[in-house]
Amino acid sequence: MLISEVLLYVLAGAYLLLSGPARRLSLPWVLPCAVVLLLSALTGVLQWGMQAVPLLYALRLLGTLTAGILLGTALYLQYGQAFKRVTRLFVRLYLAVVALAFLLLLLFPDSRDLWAWLSRMGVVFQGDPHLNRLVSAYFDPNFFGVILLLPLTWSYVLLHSQPAFRWWAVLVLTLVAILLTGSRSALAAAVLQLLFLLFLSALVAARRSWIDTRHLLQASLSPILLLALLPFYLPYLARTLIRLSTIGDDRSAAARFDSYDFGMQLIAAHPLFGVGYNYLSMFTEQYRRLPSLDSSLQATAANFGIPFTILLLGLTITAAFRWGARLRGPLAFGFWAYWACLAVTILFASQFNNVLYYVFWLLPALGYTVYLGHCARRQALGRATP
Repeated sequence: MLISEVLLYVLAGAYLLLSGPARRLSLPWVLPCAVVLLLSALTGVLQWGMQAVPLLYALRLLGTLTAGILLGTALYLQYGQAFKRVTRLFVRLYLAVVALAFLLLLLFPDSRDLWAWLSRMGVVFQGDPHLNRLVSAYFDPNFFGVILLLPLTWSYVLLHSQPAFRWWAVLVLTLVAILLTGSRSALAAAVLQLLFLLFLSALVAARRSWIDTRHLLQASLSPILLLALLPFYLPYLARTLIRLSTIGDDRSAAARFDSYDFGMQLIAAHPLFGVGYNYLSMFTEQYRRLPSLDSSLQATAANFGIPFTILLLGLTITAAFRWGARLRGPLAFGFWAYWACLAVTILFASQFNNVLYYVFWLLPALGYTVYLGHCARRQALGRATP
């Protein structure tokens, strides 16, 4: 765990204790998370005895959830319902992340050189070998590719509300970055998300009696920009397509199928209450020397049990439709575009990479979700923006 991650949890806890408005708005989110993790940890203790590592995993997840909830609350207290400002803030941050990823690729096209350089700096990281793939500062191209669905969606939302070349450029740059990760699951998830975004835009356009010429102009510039950048990503696109065509003989794909089969065995053995969070690591470390399964939904069912997993999905879907019904205008478009991104990530992309419990996805995704929840509540109450 990163030292900065520990600092983040300490600051989040202090903010929760010292800020009255943040505490009032965040506790209804934080307390259920704490209760669920406590009960799951007790389930694991009763089955397998007291063990330090699973309990530390539970504390870490609680810290991540608390920090994400407080992030969304702090954004709402600072910006109110000015969701475009919040979205622009996130996009700018991810532009810095993408720029750093490109720099690392330029300096260390072979990730093994990056791991060796880090070890000389005192940072020991036994990462997988990746050649000419965008590993980013997250050190994993597959996770990074899925995480890029967030800025891909946010840049599209900004483009829809404010046709400007800079948002097209960000959108295209994000797509190129996803291609350069060489991640098959991330590329497939990006295609699914773009199809939904286009469908959502078509629904909005169908309700208008006119066509915005600025959208048409920017749409015509997009393929030109993609073609201009073609020399930079064509080899990566070709390699990704080759990996897709040879998936049956790919060791990475075989390892995921093996993880899926092992996960189903664990779930079948502990269907009601699971093994307890994250006592799953006991089994996976012994079986495949990894702290979890590749599928996030499988990991959830194995840790918490099938009934809780179904309940969690049901509450998530219910919250989406309840909040979405309260929103109007550009905020409503941004809301449904973002929830489509969550759906693609949770139901599709997370089946190949355990990204839902990855702090660099969970923290920003939860923060933005909580922010939208506060906006929906405010519109429902009909009060002025604070």
